[in-house]
Amino acid sequence: FNGTVELRQIFEDLLLLDLQGRVLVSTNPNEVGKIFRGEVFFNRGLRRPYQNPPEYEEALGRLTVMTSAPVTDQYGRVIGVIAGRASLKRLDEIMSVRAGLGETGETYLVGANFAFLTKPLLNVSSNYVRTSATTAAIREGQNGRGVYTGYAGQNVYGVYRWLPSLSMALLAEQEQSEILASANATLVAA
Repeated sequence: FNGTVELRQIFEDLLLLDLQGRVLVSTNPNEVGKIFRGEVFFNRGLRRPYQNPPEYEEALGRLTVMTSAPVTDQYGRVIGVIAGRASLKRLDEIMSVRAGLGETGETYLVGANFAFLTKPLLNVSSNYVRTSATTAAIREGQNGRGVYTGYAGQNVYGVYRWLPSLSMALLAEQEQSEILASANATLVAA
């Protein structure tokens, strides 16, 4: 298990659970023996591959995404569940590239439960974001653009897109003041 996690860098932790939800083997020794019988990722993972939306894990103090799938024997009978806590580090690295978005521009992902999937540029006190753009994308499945109040209370020009196959919204935003300053500088130079 440990070699797989280090090699692939997709999962922070891998767990092998029995039919009662007890962790038999884990890359995190602190989880061996824990029981996840009541967790959605375990119960859904008994039937088919499953990925939950981001959830805040109190024990870890951060958002996590769990994936799971049934483990079967040679006769196709389910004998357990394999689960992985997905690493969001690489996703953060990709989304932090701000090429062409100026000083205040950023892109970020938001889960179906309004949780930040990637780290926002600005420090905020909540792991969740509710703006008119995230609501339109998540609740109504809309794609759009416009000027609206961003997650930190600033006016932004943003573009948002609902990604139904991933159950998440992709947003690209730049502070309106930076866009207007750039436009004004272009007009003065012309």
